[in-house]
This record gives sequence, structure tokens and C-alpha cells, in this order.
Amino acid sequence: MIRTSWWQLIVPGLILGLVLGVSLPAGAARPGRSVGSRECKILLRIDRFADLAAGLRSFWSLVETVARGEGMAITPAAHPTALVKTRFVAFYDTPGFDFYRRGYMLRRRAGSLPDVVPPRHPQPGRGKFDLTLKFRSRDLQLDQLAVIEAAGSCDGETKVEEDVVAGPATIRKVFSLSSKVALKKHPGAQLRDYLPVYPGLARLGLPKEAPITPVRDVFVREDLAYPGRIDLDGATGAEATFSVWSRTTESRPFVVEFSFKYDVRRPGKLNQNVYRAGEAADRLLRALQQAGTGWISTGKTKTAMIYQVEVEDPE
Repeated sequence: MIRTSWWQLIVPGLILGLVLGVSLPAGAARPGRSVGSRECKILLRIDRFADLAAGLRSFWSLVETVARGEGMAITPAAHPTALVKTRFVAFYDTPGFDFYRRGYMLRRRAGSLPDVVPPRHPQPGRGKFDLTLKFRSRDLQLDQLAVIEAAGSCDGETKVEEDVVAGPATIRKVFSLSSKVALKKHPGAQLRDYLPVYPGLARLGLPKEAPITPVRDVFVREDLAYPGRIDLDGATGAEATFSVWSRTTESRPFVVEFSFKYDVRRPGKLNQNVYRAGEAADRLLRALQQAGTGWISTGKTKTAMIYQVEVEDPE
């Protein structure tokens, strides 16, 4: 008779729960400790958007055709390609991009440009913005939560997500851990000024006096369109998004990204819903990759377009 140890039964379930976001028995997983959402992304060729509105309409028409060809229902928005939300984005790092080279990204995002630009005077100034510290890797490294989580006094929101990025011929999956806090004061200009918010940054071994400045002095205007929802599998709906990035010093965009995102359900017990939704999302992304060969730019992310440096993992 073959005997099976208890750990041979439990450990595989724990791994599935962490990767797929499936609920385990009480106490086995906490919010922010398992994958809560998946987002499929395609960076599009900017030359297809000389006329931005026409380009958005044309690609969304392709998405509708491909999705329906895969047996998926589409619920379009009243004005699918209308840019309905604007926000401003900047990334902050050391001059040598020490965060990014280690897999971390520090991002400010706000509804107005002044709130993502550092104040001119040396003392921290008033502001109102979201500050997010993110770690990305090809493997799910939950130990990095100790670095990215915000201090308890900051009331941060922690997420674990999976990004699926399609290039012209490849599809790459990357896990991200992120912690977002809302701030009303600009931190100072050195690493030490960020430690009260993200004390785990001290674990990176960087000098506390290291300058923290906007990456390449690029400040981004991000315009968003929400063209509709895609019914992936009859039970899971994914929200589609166009993200259009323009430098605040220029009028024409330099990045257009299409994505669709869905929450990973956490049912009371392990079942096939999680697998069906993931399989359907991956199938749709592959179909878009094949049908949109003339549209896809690279397998990079929007963040990589800002940094413009080569790193081994994950970008």
C-alpha cells in the first residue's frame, strides 16, 4: 500500500492558492497575499495613432471581432473610445536607477500635474497624490512584501497581481506586488525621506542620503478610455482600457496601450472557475496577438518606455 504524507496533499493546494488567488481554509491566506487580479496588456505601435480617435476606434473594432470569434460576448460603453479620465504620472528613483535595476518602481500619480512634480523649495511642500511602491518579477516572490508594504501609520493598500504582456511574437507573464498610500505632503529629495512611508526600502542597502528624483525628468499625462467589458467565460467579466501617455511638454502621445483586467475570484472552495477565466483570458490575448500583427509594438511595458534602460528581470 502506498502511503501519502499530509504535506504531499496540502502543499500543492497552497501553491495553487497563492498563484491563482483561490481561497484556502481560514487562516491559510490573507488579502494581499495571493493573486487578486490578472491584467493582459498590449503596447501598440504609435504610428497607428496619427489620428488618435480613429486609431482607437479601429483597434477596438478588431478587439470586438476577435472576442466574438472566440465566443465571448462584448458589452461596449456608450462612447467606447472617448477619453474620460485624465491623471498625471511620474516615476522616482536614484540617478543610477537603483530601484528599477532591483525590480522596484516608485510612482506618483495624481489628478493634477503640480502634485507629481517635486516642489522647488527644499522643504517638503503640500500636495495630494498617490505614492505606490511596486516590485515585479517573473516568479511570485511574496517575501518582497516585507520591502514594499507601507508603514502601518500610512494605511496602505497592498495588491498582488499578474500581468500578461503580449509582444509581436511572445507572451510574458510577470507578477507584481504593490503598496499604495495617499499623501498630502511631498517627501523630501533623499531616500531617508521615504523611509517613514516605506521602511522596507532600508533593506535595499542604499545610502540614506541617496537622491530620489523624477526619472529622466519625464512627467506623463495619462488619458484613459474604457471601451467596454468582455465576458471571458460566462462568469467572469474583464474591463477593457486604453491608456494614452503623452509627455506634459508635448501634445502628441508616445505610448498607447490596450489592456483588459479581471478580478481573480476567491470562491469558498477550489473549483474550475479560476482555471476557466485564466484560460479564456490567455486565449483571447493570443488571438489578438495573431490578428493584430500590424498593431503590436514591443513586449515592453509603459514603465520601460520611461526608463529606457536594459534590465534582466523582469523588463
